[in-house]
This record gives sequence, structure tokens and C-alpha cells, in this order.
Amino acid sequence: MGGIVAYDHLITAPKDGADGEPAVGYYFVAEPSVVHFNSEGEPTVKSVKVTAYKAVGGKVSPYGGASVMIYYDTGGSVVKSVPVLNPATLTPSAGDAAKYSRVDFRLIISGNVVATISIPYVSNGSNGTNGKDGTSFVVKGTANGHAASEEDVPAGAKGLWLLDSVIAGGLALWYPEELGGSSAAVGDAYIINGDIWVAGDKAWNPLGQFRGPEGAQGPRGAQGSPGPMSYLAGEWQSGVTYTRTEDLIPVVSHKGFYWRPDGDISILNIEPSADNDDWELVSKDDMVFARIVMSDFGKFGSAIMVGDYLFSQFGKLNGETIDENSSKKDTAYTQFNADNPEDSTRFVPSLWINFRTGELHCKQGFFHGEVNAESGTFNGTVNANDGIFKGICRQPFVLYEGTVLNADGSSYSALDKFDNVSLPMSSSGWNIALELPWAMSCIGRKLTIANFEWLGVRGSDNYVATAPLGCQFYEGGRIYKDLYINREIVELLGYGDTNRFYGWVVTNRVPIDKYKFSKPSMVFCMGSVTAVRTGKTTGTVTLTRWSSSNGVSKDDVTVTRVETGKYTIKFPVTAVPNDNYIPIVTGSIAGTTTDAKAVYACVAAKSKGSFTVLTADDDSLNEGGFNFVLLDPNGWDL
Repeated sequence: MGGIVAYDHLITAPKDGADGEPAVGYYFVAEPSVVHFNSEGEPTVKSVKVTAYKAVGGKVSPYGGASVMIYYDTGGSVVKSVPVLNPATLTPSAGDAAKYSRVDFRLIISGNVVATISIPYVSNGSNGTNGKDGTSFVVKGTANGHAASEEDVPAGAKGLWLLDSVIAGGLALWYPEELGGSSAAVGDAYIINGDIWVAGDKAWNPLGQFRGPEGAQGPRGAQGSPGPMSYLAGEWQSGVTYTRTEDLIPVVSHKGFYWRPDGDISILNIEPSADNDDWELVSKDDMVFARIVMSDFGKFGSAIMVGDYLFSQFGKLNGETIDENSSKKDTAYTQFNADNPEDSTRFVPSLWINFRTGELHCKQGFFHGEVNAESGTFNGTVNANDGIFKGICRQPFVLYEGTVLNADGSSYSALDKFDNVSLPMSSSGWNIALELPWAMSCIGRKLTIANFEWLGVRGSDNYVATAPLGCQFYEGGRIYKDLYINREIVELLGYGDTNRFYGWVVTNRVPIDKYKFSKPSMVFCMGSVTAVRTGKTTGTVTLTRWSSSNGVSKDDVTVTRVETGKYTIKFPVTAVPNDNYIPIVTGSIAGTTTDAKAVYACVAAKSKGSFTVLTADDDSLNEGGFNFVLLDPNGWDL
């Protein structure tokens, strides 16, 4: 199949297949899928073949029905519509690109557009103009120097000089020792001290060092004998003997310079200076280490050695990033505080090792093998594909103190870093805003937030967290924008998918104190009773609706009409475990007959496993239906 093939705008069929039958779909294929026009307005293809296909389940076959070919102008408006039979052929003409932006094919069945495809018309621009030919050069020889004019040639200069003066239609070639001169044509080149100079229209132009091809590597020389090792012997002191041997050379610092014994000798009480022959001044080129090594800091590449520490040259200086592009990279590390390597007011390296204590601190760590540790502290995020903890894994509560600003302008809160957070105590009488994180990184995260007591102080105010646009709180089968927390522990679970973070699910509320505002009511069970009067003083009652949080069946509940307007409801203890429940009843005119114009219901008695209801509309009892709810009062101040 030649050209470009496009599968475009697949649209769902007008309806799915019948039960047990496969669904039906349609689509177009265009060969090619784009019509290009050259700079003369001529199409680069003679025609475009458009074929419709019908897909029934997994079977695909060409579809031969009618479709509509629609032309759009360059502004996107419809110019004309032409009915065609499938397969169809689009034949572009010269100049069409100036009239049309695209041609659409639509397949319409039973008044519904079931498939469409667009064939864009694309105009190509004209070719650009050819660039000018480059100028080559020919090396004519070597020269001794270059000057702007004859007057600028140094006195006594010899040999050939290149002058920017123009003679005989070219740049001057000049011999100062009165040997005459000549001119060079554009492109003539000469080499001066390894640099190549090329003649231009008005001046000689240096092109940099001229090198021929690299020669073959010469034979390896014999290995030399190992030289003596130099070591730092500190500041020069009288009374100390400094001995140089064939293996070791002591190097001392004295009055800002560095010295070593000159020869295999021992020196005692002779001050280093240029006035005696016992000491030799140390040059940077002679030693592996430079002056910075011999004083407070030893520097090897980007590693710094001082005292017990080896640390990186790069890091942060008083919050400022020090990297290879920083103007302070060669001096910042001298502000390292060995007494407190993490002192943020000084230089904090990206990596440091204390060889005396065995401590290692680094900005990032990658371990491709096993890591064994007796204990550890992670102050940031830890990502792991798998984790097995055979000991204690816990996180203490920390105090939430709102948003904290970093020196670099970023911000964070305790809830960004910690999963167990206690809210500050307050008794101002106002709702206090609580900022929760709403990032994708919170998906699957569990947060525990406590509002009760901290350092002996108890609070009484509500904390309120408000969900941003597109996020919610989920609790008890309902969705909320605001989450209230008061004298309780609330457990949250971050929920989301690969596309977005939906919000926080309230998985648990644990009351800590009697004084509470936000605990939801817990319902043991609920139901409806219908009264039907069959005689003046006789009738029946029916439990028409029942629901239990503990899964107790309606068949296990009985309703007895004790007398006119008096009913007893009995239920298993699995529905309500004890007599510590609150029955709430409301009257309801229900049933085929009743002798009450309005029904008022009240609880006459309750016990473990049953309660009694009276109904009336005056001083005497009357028949009537009612609804009831049994509440769990635990956790409330009663």
C-alpha cells in the first residue's frame, strides 16, 4: 500500500448491536492523507483514494454506500458539498490550494454521521536563493610578523611581514631590510608562529593555530625510578629537625612561602630564607599540591580535605547555590564550619564525610546493592519499590505550625513532610484555617491529624480545611468541600488515579474529649410501622420498612399492637447491643383506615431489645402509623 495512510475520526455507531450480537462501527482510510501543492500551485499527487470500511465485531469489510464530500475555503467555511459513492476519488487541480483548506468525507446512515475524515491542502513555499560561494585559501609560506602599515614594523625586524596596506591591488608583502615587496591576492595565506593569516579585501585575518595531521605515537619510554614523597610538616619551628631522604621530603610553611630541604640533609634551627643554601623554595609547578593544600584546606579536583572531613566543593553558602557556574565556587568552601557542618549560615557542602566519627551526609544517594543499618533518620521523601521492616517503624506526632518559607522562596508545612500532626491549641472562638497538601504525591498517603492537647494545653476551636477546585473530602457516603476537626483524631487517605488527585477520604474519627462538634450520628437501625383499623377497637399493624447497620433481617423484628394506639417493637440484641440507645419516633397517617386526623407519636418505654410507642391526636389514644430511628449516643456529651 503506497503513500501515507490515515485512520481518522472513528465515530461510535448509531447504536450498539442487539443482545448477543456484535457492535457495528465505520471508518475511512485515505491514500495519501494530505495533498501538497508546490510553489507553482500544482498538486504533487494526481488523486486521493478514500475507502469506507464497516466493522462488525472483529470482521472488517469495505462499505459501498454513499458519502458526502465537503469542500472548505481557507477561512474554514463550507464552499460546496458533493454526494459520492464509496470508494471515492478526490482529484485536486492546479490552484486549489488558494481556494480550499481541506476536503472532508462524511458517512451518514439513518441521519447520523458515523465516520468522517479530513484531507488537508498544504502549500509549499518557493525555494530560497542560493548562498554565496565561500572563500578558500592557499598557504603560500611563512612570515615573521604582521603590522598595520610599514611604519608599524619594529625597528630591526627581518624577514617577510604582512601589512594591511594595499599596493598593486592587493595586501602588502613587505621585507623591512629593504629587499622590496609585493602584494598578495585575496585567499593567499601565510603562517606566523603557528597561526595562519589569510588575505582579505582590506586586512589580513588571523584564523588561529595551524596544525597538520597528528603524527603516530612514539615508543613508550623506560619507567623511571619512583621519586620521594612530599608531606606537609606544618609551620617551620626552631628546635625541630627536618630530614630529607631519598624517600621523604618534608615541606614547611614560613612567612607565606613553602620550603623543603635542598638535598638529603637534616636541618635544625636554620630559618628558611633565600639567604642560605639549606632550604629550597617550593614552586607550585614542582608539587602535586598548591598553596591551598598547604594551609587550611586540601583541594583535589572538586573534593576538599580539612581536619577530619572530606567534603564537596559545591553546595550552599548561606542559602545560595554554589555550583560550577557560581562566581564563588573557588572560595565558598573556605566558609565550612567543622564544628557544625550543617550550619545554614555558613557553607554546607552537598556531601561531607567525617572520618573520625564515620558520619556521611549527602544531598542524594543511590545504592545498587544491599544496605544494612542499625538505625536511621529520613528528613525527606523515601521512595522504594519494596520494603520489609522487621523492627519498629513509626512516626511521632509533630506540631503543625502553618506554612514555613524557605530562604529560596519555596514553602512547606508540617503536613507536607509528616504523616502524624497535632494542631496548635487555641481558644479564640473562631474557626482556624488548616492547609492540607493536594498534590499527586499524596495519592495513597495516610494522614493522622490530632486536635486535643499539646504540652499540657488543651484547645477548643474548630480547625477547618477547605478543598480546592476539583478536589473534595469524602466521608460517610457524602462529599464535602470543608472538613471540620475538633478535639478528636481524624484519619485521612489520599485518593486519586494516574491523571489527578481527587481528594481526602475520612477513614476514621476518634473522639478524645466529650466536647465535640463534628462527630457524625451513628444509626443502629430504622423502620416504619403501618396501622390498619379493622373495627372500632380492633386493627393490625405491619412493619413495612426496616434497615439495620448490623445486618439484622426484617424477619427477626416483631411489632405487637398491645391496645388501641399502643405498639411494642422487639428486635434482637445483635441490632442494638444494650439499652444505651435513643429511640426517635415521628407520627405518620398510614394504612387503610385510622381514627386519628393527625398522628402524634411518643416513646412510652424502652429496654434492652424493645421499646413501646403511643399514638394519639387528642387526650385519648388513637390508631396511627409511625417511623422510628434508634441512635447510638456513644462519644457524645450526654
